[in-house]
Amino acid sequence: MQQPASTPSVERAALSACQGADNPEPLVERMIDPLNRYYRYPVARWAVPYVRRTRVSPNQLTVLHTAIGLAAAACVVRGSASARIGACLLAELRLIVDCLDGVLARATHTATTYGRTLDALGDAVSYVALCMALAVATGAWMLALSVLAAGALMAWMHDFYARKFSTALRAGTDSVYEQLREKHEAIAARGAGFVIRFGYAFDWLQILFLAPHARRAIAPRLRDPSGAGDAAAAAGVRSIVAHAHSRRARAAFRAVSVVAGDNALAILNVGLLTGRLVAAERIVLLYGMIAATAGLVLCHRFLKHAGATAA
Repeated sequence: MQQPASTPSVERAALSACQGADNPEPLVERMIDPLNRYYRYPVARWAVPYVRRTRVSPNQLTVLHTAIGLAAAACVVRGSASARIGACLLAELRLIVDCLDGVLARATHTATTYGRTLDALGDAVSYVALCMALAVATGAWMLALSVLAAGALMAWMHDFYARKFSTALRAGTDSVYEQLREKHEAIAARGAGFVIRFGYAFDWLQILFLAPHARRAIAPRLRDPSGAGDAAAAAGVRSIVAHAHSRRARAAFRAVSVVAGDNALAILNVGLLTGRLVAAERIVLLYGMIAATAGLVLCHRFLKHAGATAA
């Protein structure tokens, strides 16, 4: 789960406000779901010194956790009790490695937009494979497709708001806009491969679902060489930082942790362990609907209170 790297831009004018505030890490940690915060990330941080002694790169770890996710899905299809337990263990290992690639990237200062996009692609492939495997194992195809849609919406929301809020607090930047612009420029220069194009489409889907009113404002900014887009994004970042300790901000940050897609995966893992696959899928569907609705309301409420645009 790679968190975004900040890139130099005019938006760093907001950094002074961020540096003048208290340590932002406690606020950022509120956006991390409980299992990642208290279990998976500590394990990943413990493993980083050992991984750094090797030549393994963060992107190679991303490919590895994707492969582990596909192996977990294959175990689900087998359907036996032992295969389900194996699938649960593999799925949990994938989530730890998913944290490890981001921790390693930050520790080695090799975090990139490409790496974050590759990580998102790996997460998507693993989750789609798991949902399809559950459909095969249970025969409940419509339920599995609904769980797939709910998980995708949760992942989009968590990625979007976690990037926007965490990079504003940590670095005084708006990585949602910065990374979208970087991909736009790569595509315009005909220097973008599949991963960057996938990331560009992924980012626009987030905007269409989570900030549809901002779509018309963002498109001209991407084509404007004057830097007006950077200045507008910087103003939004300053607003987020200035209101980061408000009651609405705390509620929004907690909502981001609740809407994380890894919460849905934890529920499905319990279903794999107990053999109650259909029940777990129904819980994920209900949880996703409630969490997504609450998250959208609370995050927009905070952004409106702060006077910051949603993208």
